[in-house]
Amino acid sequence: DATGHDWAGRYQPSFGSVVPPVLVVPKGEGSYFVDFGRDGFGYLTIRLNGNFAGRSMTVRFSEHASGQTVVDAGGSTTNPNTTQTVVALQDGDVTYRIRTPDVSGNGIHVDGWAGGVVTPFRYVELINCPGVKAADIRQHVLHVPFSDQAAAFRSSDVTLDAVWEMCRYSMKATTFAGIYVDGDRERLPYEADAYINQLGHYQVDREFTTARYSYEWLLDHSTWPTEWKLHFPLMAWMDYLYTGNAEALAVNYDKIVSHVAQYHPSVRADGILSHSHNNIVDWPAGERDGYVLTAENTVVNAFCYKSWRILADIAGVLGKTSDQAAFTGRADLLQANFNAVFWNGSQYKDGASTPHVSAHANFFPLALGLAPPDKRSVLDFLKTRRMACSVYGSQFLLEALFEGGEADHAIGLMKDNSTTYDRHWWNMIEKGSTIAMEAWGNNYKPNQDWNHAWGATPANIIPRYVLGLQPLTPGFATALIKPQLGTGDGTLGLTRASGVIPTIRGPVEITVENAPADFRLILKTPGNMLARVLVPTKGLANPCLIVNGARVAAPVVDGHLVLENVKGGTHAIHLSGEAPDNASLLETWKASMFGNEAGNPAVAGDERDPDGDGMSNADEFIANTDPLDPDDLFVTKVFSLTEPGPAFRMTVAGKPGRRYLLERSVSLEDSSWSVVREPEVLAERQDLELEDTSPPATKAFYRARVELP
Repeated sequence: DATGHDWAGRYQPSFGSVVPPVLVVPKGEGSYFVDFGRDGFGYLTIRLNGNFAGRSMTVRFSEHASGQTVVDAGGSTTNPNTTQTVVALQDGDVTYRIRTPDVSGNGIHVDGWAGGVVTPFRYVELINCPGVKAADIRQHVLHVPFSDQAAAFRSSDVTLDAVWEMCRYSMKATTFAGIYVDGDRERLPYEADAYINQLGHYQVDREFTTARYSYEWLLDHSTWPTEWKLHFPLMAWMDYLYTGNAEALAVNYDKIVSHVAQYHPSVRADGILSHSHNNIVDWPAGERDGYVLTAENTVVNAFCYKSWRILADIAGVLGKTSDQAAFTGRADLLQANFNAVFWNGSQYKDGASTPHVSAHANFFPLALGLAPPDKRSVLDFLKTRRMACSVYGSQFLLEALFEGGEADHAIGLMKDNSTTYDRHWWNMIEKGSTIAMEAWGNNYKPNQDWNHAWGATPANIIPRYVLGLQPLTPGFATALIKPQLGTGDGTLGLTRASGVIPTIRGPVEITVENAPADFRLILKTPGNMLARVLVPTKGLANPCLIVNGARVAAPVVDGHLVLENVKGGTHAIHLSGEAPDNASLLETWKASMFGNEAGNPAVAGDERDPDGDGMSNADEFIANTDPLDPDDLFVTKVFSLTEPGPAFRMTVAGKPGRRYLLERSVSLEDSSWSVVREPEVLAERQDLELEDTSPPATKAFYRARVELP
């Protein structure tokens, strides 16, 4: 652009949100308190009309308020004292564009292309301001193009809903620099921050360029921690899974490998990395749960293992078979010896030379794919530690819990609103932040800022694990849908959750109703996407599934009924503990066909015919045809007589979960019809040929009949 910045392949941030105040309070003597409802990086405009030359107005900016007074929230938040700006007023109808002094970090400069300083603020105080109306005050917020309608989430827990919304907004607000940065205090990209930011951004908007630019920029400007460099394969692989674009893997392959390979000289003969410099584990240091840093430690080796596994996958995609074999060998060797070095009989210890056991030594290996000898013991230990890590560590703690089947505990951590324990996201909201904080509170990191995307872990965990949507193959050609709502008894887990999640192929809508012995799922997926759907058995003795009004046999794997290759469209999937009755079949059929209108008798009533094809909804249900498509009918497609015999054949358009019979009569009397072809229940949509193999008659009439199974 004109300022020399290269925006090729990514979106340039703009002041795309012009926000009116939610509250303007006159405080007397020309003072006003203004609240915009949310924190945002930007500037202020005020329109005044009158003769004000010779007067000046003072504007104070802040991210926090006490009552109707702007205050300093502490740490590195926007301080009204240091951001105070004096504006010389003029005569006439003038719109004043007001920016603060530059008090932010200097890592990534935006002033040149953003037209000046941008500062995070939610509140302003106007002093010596002539009469002003709310309509004349605006907050101009800088961010990359962003659709606020791309994602949605609603559940049975209002705290969790509020946490998701704060984290969703955090993904939008923190893109002000056009690259993922660590907040206002430094405005620097870091690998771990960028990884969490990347995962969250994917879940709340259909935008992939900011994430790719961020990890590619970091490849050339890497930071110091060991584990941060080992995030590069994770970032590259997620880019590939969510976009399907292998070109970025090929272009960046050598750089990604070099960041990992620098540690290879320190790998022992047993595959364990022995490295004592720049290991970080968690940040700040007080969030490490007492972790004892040693040269051979669990956390760094868990990241090594995951990096090598992913590098092997990347090499395989690119056809680099020798590299694939080498990285696979490294990962296999480390995996084979990891437990022997770090397992103490019940948990993982921090390092080979220390007996200390921390939460980090256990959740990082579990989240990064290393299986402990006793997973139950590890999970039980983690549940005793509550939130014994930083907001960064929470990403991997929650993944470990969900991957270990502990949805109740993981959801409990995200919806925690305890007033006697403050290590949770609700505490950020209670303190007044509308963007995720850098830490659980100022007391845990005195210099923290209030606009740090790495604190917004639920933005990705809720869609990926609670609603359960993840790419199973690159570019979401096949999706994994495995909702995890836990017990659902009104206390543990959730009784319901629904949401919209953007993907590169289009939005996916998921709605779940959940109870201790019941599970009901409605999916709406793009037509160009297949899905592998996992439904929990809920401990039922003989679980089965009702799918779109038909009973479907599904194998049970690890406590889940598995549906493979579910095609795009709307699907209602209900768990059943016994052979479903017709009422249950009808309920799921209406849910899949009518969606939100399933309970509207004017549309979905049994005798209604919404598509005007002459078939009532009740008849369409029996035939399993589409009640909203007049061309979807139960009809004969082809019939023929063939020699020798002659044999009669009829082809009908068959639908899953229905049985089809061929009947013959020689007189057309009701009592003369007989079944000449045994009924068959179809597992999927297909053209079904029905043949009369009985002895031929002089004359015969035929009809096809469809029934519920």
